[in-house]
Amino acid sequence: MKLVDIRSLLLYSAIFRVILILYGEWQDSHMEVRYTDVDYLVFSDAASLMANGESPFKRTTYRYTPLLAFLLIPNSYIHRSWGKFLFSASDLLVGLFIYKILKKRKVPEDLCLYSVMVWLLNPFTFTIGTRGNCEPLVCAMVLWIVICFMNGNVFQAAFWYGLVVHFRIYPIIYALPMVLVLDPHFVQFGTKPLLQNWTSNKEKTSETFVFLLCTGCCFYLYEWEFLHEALLYHLTRTDPRHNFSIYFYHIYLHSQQQFSILEKLVSFLPQFVVQLVLVFRFAQDFPFCFFVQTVAFTAFNKVITAQYFVWFFCLLPLILPWSKMKLKWEGLCCILVWMGAQTHWLLWGYLLEFKGKNVFLQLWIASLIFLAANTYVLVMIIRNHRYSPVFQTLNASHEAFKTAILQPGLPEDFALQTVHDFIKPQKQTKLAQDENQLFENMLRALLQDLVNSAARSGEQIMLYGQSIDDKESTQGQIPHLLDTVLYLCEKEHIESGMIFQLLEDLTEMSTMKDCKDIFAYIESKQDTLGKQELFNRGKLVMLRTCNQLLRRLSKANDVVFCGRIVMFLAHFFPLSERSAVNIKGVFNTSNETKYEKDPPEGISVDFNFYKTLWSLQEYFCNPPSLTLAATKWQKFTSSLMVVLSTFEAQPLTDEEGDANNSLEDESATFNTKYLTSSNLMGLQLKDPSFHRHILVQCLILFDYLKAPGKNDKDLLSDSMKEEIKSLEERVKKLLEMTPPKGKEFLHSIEHILEREKNWVWWKRDGCPAFEKPPTDKENAAQEGAKKRRPRWRMGNKELAQLWKWAEQNPNALTDPLRVQTPAITEYWKPLAEDMDPSAGIEAEYHHKNNKVYCWKGLRYSARQDLEGFSRFTDNGIEGVVPLELLPPDVRSKYQAKPNDRKRAKKDETKGSSQQTEENQIATPASEGDGEGNRADFEASTTPMDTDGAVAIGNTSQGDNTPTPEEDNQKQSPDTDGAPEAGELEVDAEVEAGVVDGVADVENEIEAEAVAND
Repeated sequence: MKLVDIRSLLLYSAIFRVILILYGEWQDSHMEVRYTDVDYLVFSDAASLMANGESPFKRTTYRYTPLLAFLLIPNSYIHRSWGKFLFSASDLLVGLFIYKILKKRKVPEDLCLYSVMVWLLNPFTFTIGTRGNCEPLVCAMVLWIVICFMNGNVFQAAFWYGLVVHFRIYPIIYALPMVLVLDPHFVQFGTKPLLQNWTSNKEKTSETFVFLLCTGCCFYLYEWEFLHEALLYHLTRTDPRHNFSIYFYHIYLHSQQQFSILEKLVSFLPQFVVQLVLVFRFAQDFPFCFFVQTVAFTAFNKVITAQYFVWFFCLLPLILPWSKMKLKWEGLCCILVWMGAQTHWLLWGYLLEFKGKNVFLQLWIASLIFLAANTYVLVMIIRNHRYSPVFQTLNASHEAFKTAILQPGLPEDFALQTVHDFIKPQKQTKLAQDENQLFENMLRALLQDLVNSAARSGEQIMLYGQSIDDKESTQGQIPHLLDTVLYLCEKEHIESGMIFQLLEDLTEMSTMKDCKDIFAYIESKQDTLGKQELFNRGKLVMLRTCNQLLRRLSKANDVVFCGRIVMFLAHFFPLSERSAVNIKGVFNTSNETKYEKDPPEGISVDFNFYKTLWSLQEYFCNPPSLTLAATKWQKFTSSLMVVLSTFEAQPLTDEEGDANNSLEDESATFNTKYLTSSNLMGLQLKDPSFHRHILVQCLILFDYLKAPGKNDKDLLSDSMKEEIKSLEERVKKLLEMTPPKGKEFLHSIEHILEREKNWVWWKRDGCPAFEKPPTDKENAAQEGAKKRRPRWRMGNKELAQLWKWAEQNPNALTDPLRVQTPAITEYWKPLAEDMDPSAGIEAEYHHKNNKVYCWKGLRYSARQDLEGFSRFTDNGIEGVVPLELLPPDVRSKYQAKPNDRKRAKKDETKGSSQQTEENQIATPASEGDGEGNRADFEASTTPMDTDGAVAIGNTSQGDNTPTPEEDNQKQSPDTDGAPEAGELEVDAEVEAGVVDGVADVENEIEAEAVAND
């Protein structure tokens, strides 16, 4: 049972560092010897200068990147210890990164924790950050680069490497091993490398770009001062004080004279030689290579300070699990030798710096001893290290994996077992993310090997490896591999999009001839690839693959193959798929039409007209530009008017249209791109297709400008709308006049543009799905039982339809032809047919169920047939029908003693009136009684009301207004149909009852009266 985990360790370390920072503040205020490093004061002063808008290099001895001062600007605004907390947080981050790296290499948990403790609990390292030194920030970036390499993120590693080299110049020594570790035998571009587990026995351009970018920005801000202080100074630095270097004494003796550039650079020669030897020996084990490089670089450097030791301390935990050195003897001996040599040097340094004694020679000898100690420790570490390349060689298990994954038989017999044998997943059924990446790398490497082998043999890719025996014909190796991967994806044993990635790689590596066979395989697996779980993960990869194939194909020579791809996409993707939709409405402004700017000699047409005509293409390719500036719109309209006037002045004859008709039929399937030579202008003006080409472009432009749903800034002004309307009429007239079949052509274009509006609205609504989910029968029954009553924007259905019947409603209302009253015998014919039993019309389809129809008929009868109208009280709406329209057997029913029934009804009405008056005196009438009395009263007064309204009669809007018979056909006895334009729903159920006497249709009658008036 472990005593502590990584979280607890990081938490305790963080608390301890906070305590040290607080203690440092106290010591700085109360003791003579300050806890804070003098470099931190330099950082803070530089940050303060930058916060005030000045150069940080105005602070003497600030020789770091301006980015460091920028990070410490909060020192001036929040607290002076901000930087200490930042560096201590980086210190903790180093511990976390050490843990992550070791876990990736499958180091046991307890050994990982011990290695992390070497960093987090090291007195030297935790005092560095809490005293305000920036080295933990650099160490964190170096370890993050190692993690990026282990994850296969080469570009990300290159970015951080360029940044860390700009931050501190020393990591430049890691460039060569980073290049060597990207050996194709270990790492393939774009894939995650295979990590070598622990056992108990193209980025160069990116990093250069980031380094140059950061350096260039800082140089732009601070010029040569930055370049000298932050970079060049460290190459030629000579420091005669407080450093462990063996060059200290020589620099001290010659400090009064200037060293030549050669003398300053010659000290790098031992470093350079040692670095080359270590890099070429240990590059593949790059954490260990980084460590020994850093130790050697520090030991042989011409300036050495204590903070430099942090550079290799952060890498030491990464190599401890692979060390055979025992702590009891060899390890303890190395620690004592290194600490003893350092203590010996510090003793002489104390005598020199604090006591002022002349011990320069002794101090130089101590530096030699310290170099020897560093060399001894380095040699001991190298001798006891188990060399372990971080990445496995890709060829190590390649052949075994190839044999296992391509074995004959059904994929379900061996595929999952092969995955378990070579990946060893943590879960038995589904791979984790890093395991999926590892398996994908192996598959892509195998696929590339098979394609290369097929190319060398000259066989077709999809047939390579196929063997034919006496009994059966086997698959090729690549189709067999794809079937196996497809089975694993379908059963969700591996990531579902892996099959699509392999198909994309295969098409990219193949010739167009082989791509036809590959696409035939894709078509054969369309049903499986289209399953929802596979489609969601791989649809974009499949779309990219098909688009890449279409770009590679010739539209003239590979028409059939292009059609197969387009048909596959149409079946593979749903109808409402947005991936192929230009949602933002971006125009192809790069499609520039080039034409002559200067008139050539001997031109036979007006060159100004030539330029005016072709200048319109600039506006056609970018319509939004017309609404941004009024001057552009004015220039466009003036140019277009010139072109239209010319077309009108030179109309084309039918003979020219017939001569062009045959050519037009032949080229109907091609997109014409007209030549812009001025010598062809005369012929083009006689070409009907050329006229139509320009005029249709105008209509498309106008249709775009008038399209609804634009932003406020794109809306047209009233003057622009009028100009567009006028120009559009001229263009349509010219199209109608252009032979051949001008009217038919114009009608087709208008139809296409009208349908285009639906497409525009669909895009601007966010491309909602066309497919609707299936309706549940139970829910459908419940919804049918609770249908809502429609509410019309103009009051009722009739007014809503009436408002749409004419484009100019005020003019239609004043049209004298609208006052037309149909003959009463014609109007009641449909109801008379309903009343005929021999017709066999069911009661629910009778016209008497239509309230508006009955109400209109009452008005017509009150004007033309008072006798029939009087029968309404006794017999209802059917009694109003003229008797001559009824069959004999039905007619007798409505002729029997009408006076007796009138008298009885009158007495009944009189009695009810008296009773109502008595109730009104005693108490207010109930709502139900009031409704009944009002209905009776309205029924008795209907003839008088309708007499006044009949003078206006039913509405008719000339030829476009439907007759009463047409109106009867439009009226539906059931208002539960689909809502029409102007209809709003309210929470009220539809009353489908029949109005037998005077129904309560007060709202409908009033609205219809307004419409007819």
